[in-house]
Amino acid sequence: ESRDEKAARVPLAAGVVGACTVMLLRVTIACAVLNRPLALALLPYIAAAFVIGAAITMIAWRSNTPSGDLETRDSPLRVVSSLQMAALFQVVLLVTAFVKSRWGSNALVATSAIVGLTDLDALTLSLARGGMGDDIQATIVALVTGILSNTLLKLVVAGVVGRGWFRVMAAGALGVVALAMGVMLVLR
Repeated sequence: ESRDEKAARVPLAAGVVGACTVMLLRVTIACAVLNRPLALALLPYIAAAFVIGAAITMIAWRSNTPSGDLETRDSPLRVVSSLQMAALFQVVLLVTAFVKSRWGSNALVATSAIVGLTDLDALTLSLARGGMGDDIQATIVALVTGILSNTLLKLVVAGVVGRGWFRVMAAGALGVVALAMGVMLVLR
């Protein structure tokens, strides 16, 4: 879309950054519902990233000037997509349980990085429901690693596929958000 609609590049980039920022809130809420101590432990790791993402989204939203009618797209949510998502959830739950039982927490962090590339919701559900047992710190490291890998994937896609201001804004903002999470992961 950023290749075709030059006028839409900044709003599209703001949408990508906003979606990634909301993802942090969504993961935290899911953890709060399923595992309150995990949600509370997660906050220091993602708070700065959330504030940065929200600020960038708000700045872009306020500076956006409408430039005509953009084509409205159909919703990408379909029954087949929903069934595929449910199946993927189950596969992720089984894989994380198997990896944890077979190789322990270090392998689960690596698995979280891989699973985080594609399905952060399933990873969150799996870890919040006791992916690492009582080891909250190990669970946090695995979850933040998954969130970070998801954010980095979006950054790479925005940088490689995007054009113009979309590329600059989306990749730059996601880079700052990822850096904030990475620094917290290293410092904690």
